[in-house]
Amino acid sequence: MIFSNQIKFVFFILVSFLILLSFHLWNILKDQSIALKETEKAGLSQISLLIMPEVEKIPLNPQTLTPLLKKWITQLGIDRLTVYDTKGAEISHASQGLEAPRFREELSRQDRDHILKGYTLTIHSEENGLWKMYIPIQMNESTVSGILHIQKQGKNLHAPEGSTATALFLKIFGIAGATVLGYSFLRSNLRSWTKNRFTAIGNPLPSEAGNKKAVSLDKESFVLSTFQSVVHELKEKEHELQRLKSLAEEKVRDIESYNENILRSVSSGVITFNPNMEITTYNLAAEKILGVQSQEAVGRSCEDVFGLNSPVYQLLNRALKEEQATARQEFEIQRNDHRKIWVGVSTSLLRDQRERVIGATFVFTDLTEIRRLQEQVELKKRLTVLGEMSAGIAHEFRNIMGTILGYSKLLSKQVGAHNPRQGMIDAIIQELKAMEHLIIELLNFSKNTDLNCQPLPLKPFLENIVNKISNSGEMDHSDVLLDIPENLPPVYGDEILLRQAFSNLAQNGMEAMENLGSLRLTARFIPPSTVEVLVQDSGSGIPAEDVERIFLPFFTTKEKGTGLGLALVHKIILSHNGRIEVKSQQGEGTTFHVYLPTLGPSR
Repeated sequence: MIFSNQIKFVFFILVSFLILLSFHLWNILKDQSIALKETEKAGLSQISLLIMPEVEKIPLNPQTLTPLLKKWITQLGIDRLTVYDTKGAEISHASQGLEAPRFREELSRQDRDHILKGYTLTIHSEENGLWKMYIPIQMNESTVSGILHIQKQGKNLHAPEGSTATALFLKIFGIAGATVLGYSFLRSNLRSWTKNRFTAIGNPLPSEAGNKKAVSLDKESFVLSTFQSVVHELKEKEHELQRLKSLAEEKVRDIESYNENILRSVSSGVITFNPNMEITTYNLAAEKILGVQSQEAVGRSCEDVFGLNSPVYQLLNRALKEEQATARQEFEIQRNDHRKIWVGVSTSLLRDQRERVIGATFVFTDLTEIRRLQEQVELKKRLTVLGEMSAGIAHEFRNIMGTILGYSKLLSKQVGAHNPRQGMIDAIIQELKAMEHLIIELLNFSKNTDLNCQPLPLKPFLENIVNKISNSGEMDHSDVLLDIPENLPPVYGDEILLRQAFSNLAQNGMEAMENLGSLRLTARFIPPSTVEVLVQDSGSGIPAEDVERIFLPFFTTKEKGTGLGLALVHKIILSHNGRIEVKSQQGEGTTFHVYLPTLGPSR
């Protein structure tokens, strides 16, 4: 009787263990499936953040959209991209064989209105694992111009959800139930079966004590055999569940690696922040644009990295506190090396499956070169207008001065060389000659620079300029250092005009040093097709407030300067499709950076 109770207790424990194990395994696979979905959804969100800044910058028509959509299909492994207008009509699409979505049938009127208000809608199919995301295209912050539809096949994990989970639970529970029922049935019939067996073979029935002992031994064998069978079945199920778990974890790692490869490969900077304004993701392009390494940024707050008064902090605060995304904004920021750059930024909110905000994403591009080109185009236009005006003024002055000079020379002859008033007449003539020099500079500045471009080796070219300045006697107390590599590729330019520009820069350096100091000319090649020439002096430097104005016509700090020398240099360099920059610090000297193309400029 005691042994029977022990057996009952063991079976009770076994059945309870099987039930708890089934629920535990069910929850494990369900959690793995949820983690896989969250990872896939995050990857889809990152893909949308990379695509939207490009889509929102171009007109919504097939000619501009189709090449862009095909590019993203190829690069990001998306199955289908479709752009609709606000009424649901397709504008353009690119696909890798996936059928066209049924926009009006798939979305309810409420869903369409929700998208047109600026919200993103994500749909996941449990049957085939297909992800669908509808994103509003906003050319500005208040108007939705279209809808981008992304379709991507997910890596479905066959987790125990719904009927599959129930089947797994019933299977394990059924094994336990069958074991208990089998045990009850055998127990009730064990005694009669034992008696019949002894009677059939003609042996006398053992004593009651011996009979109980035999039945007890049979019970023990049965229990051990059943327990071993159940344990074996459980081990097989455990191995199967471990295999499914490993498969799910491998798929999650593959998706995470895929998302990391996307972030690493794109040319736009991508930064994500958590609700505490701490950086959680920082890709390679962000490192190159901002000059801050990933290990120095991830985990730190936005205030620490960018500053409390930076536009980045203000946009992030607006996104997280007011839940307002920014479609596009351009502003200037300062890198850690104190270099200022222009960036174009788009922000969006990161949400979980319950639409709760869990962070914000910044996608930005470096607009510094574009801004510089725009400024150069504007400057060329202003210089053209100013040149035309200067030419007209110079001709009018020359006519008036010709008349004054003629009367002055006539008056000089009438007065005579020994007349005390001759000095005043000579002073008038000298001032008229100075005015003539100014007019010549005005005419040179206003003259159209018709270039006669050809390959120009820089080393002998600059050596010739330095030799001419040395022979002029203006460098008796100054040193000139020329450091030009032998293998430097030739620039493509007009030799006469470039000689005028570099001679002017060297002359300015000598004047800034007051013929005491050193003038250094160096050059280097910048791939793929640019040569940088540095003209550096050890003079007194330029005040910080004047640096931005030194290339403006008629701006000068010299007592007898006209303010046209550097303006003419600037014009010559711009006409060669190059650019010139200046860096100066008072007391340490000035350096002019001249960038010239080594290939023929586009016409």
